[in-house]
Amino acid sequence: MRTHPHDTTPTAASSDALRPEVDADRSRWRRRLTRPRLAAMVAAVLVLGLGGTLGGVQAAKASTQRNAVAAHDQAATALTAALDEANAAADEASEVTGLGEQVTDPDTITALTQALEVVADLDAAPDTGQDAPWRTWTAPDLDVATADLTTRTTDAEAAAQGVRDAAEAVRASHTAWVLDTAHATWSTTHDALTEAVASAQTLLADSDGRVADAQTRFDLTDAIVNATTTLDAGTDETDADALDQATAALGEARGPLDAATAAVTASVAAWQAEQDRLAAEAAAAAQRSTTSSGGGSKSTGGGSSSKGNNSGSSSSGNRSTGSNNGGSGTSKGGGSNTPAPQQDNRSTWEDFTGVPGDRGCDGTSSNGDVWLC
Repeated sequence: MRTHPHDTTPTAASSDALRPEVDADRSRWRRRLTRPRLAAMVAAVLVLGLGGTLGGVQAAKASTQRNAVAAHDQAATALTAALDEANAAADEASEVTGLGEQVTDPDTITALTQALEVVADLDAAPDTGQDAPWRTWTAPDLDVATADLTTRTTDAEAAAQGVRDAAEAVRASHTAWVLDTAHATWSTTHDALTEAVASAQTLLADSDGRVADAQTRFDLTDAIVNATTTLDAGTDETDADALDQATAALGEARGPLDAATAAVTASVAAWQAEQDRLAAEAAAAAQRSTTSSGGGSKSTGGGSSSKGNNSGSSSSGNRSTGSNNGGSGTSKGGGSNTPAPQQDNRSTWEDFTGVPGDRGCDGTSSNGDVWLC
């Protein structure tokens, strides 16, 4: 079969011959198309990468700033809480600063005063409001400020604890002082009551049979028993409240004992005054009796009386003198024996004779003699 000279339909042989040339042309076109694309793609990638890097840097910076602000805010809040705690401790401790000398160790008061001064010197915490100036600070500045706030928080917490410890030391010292004071008061009261009981017992023994009112001795006996019972009761000497109660009980026992002791003392004094009065009256009576016997015109000797005789000299006026066993005497009326005038030195018959009655000193004895009072 013939073929047309312009027939372009390749035959198998001709196709195989043309393939290398066609493949080469295609490769050239591909290279021409790929290079620009690659350049564009690389450029795009570079642009995107640079933009992403810049965005990442900005995002990281913003995150750092936010974290710094948050850390500063948290530190400021913590400092505020620590300062509040320190101030509260100082307010509570102020209750014991006025104890003054009511402590066993004065150094505790000094230490508390110093601890309170530390709290007073603490600076206030920064404002944590949204308009606080520090919120505009850079992250590095905020980091420095946050570290300072953390240190101040630690100092404030230490100051609060220092005040609490110092106040507790003052309270302990005051408690010891209260116990010492209570014990000293109880001991003094106890010793005083012991001495009072001993004195009352001596008075009770010495006043036996020497009181004007015996009931006072009975009352004193009861008071001694009550006081002794109270003394023997004892108390817990390590408890201030118990010591105070025991001291009060000792005081309650001391009152009746003192009153009973005073009553017996007064009764003894009254009895003694009566004895002194009786003794004085007896002495006065004896003195009057002696004076009456030696100064009268009647004398006795050996229990009998003698009258003057009529012998002797006489003088005018019927006055005669004579002698008797008791001495010389004088008689009137020509030797008659007339009683001398009565001397009324006592007011009643009882005063002279000791015998009750209303007779005066003009009474006579059974033998007719006149009582010379």
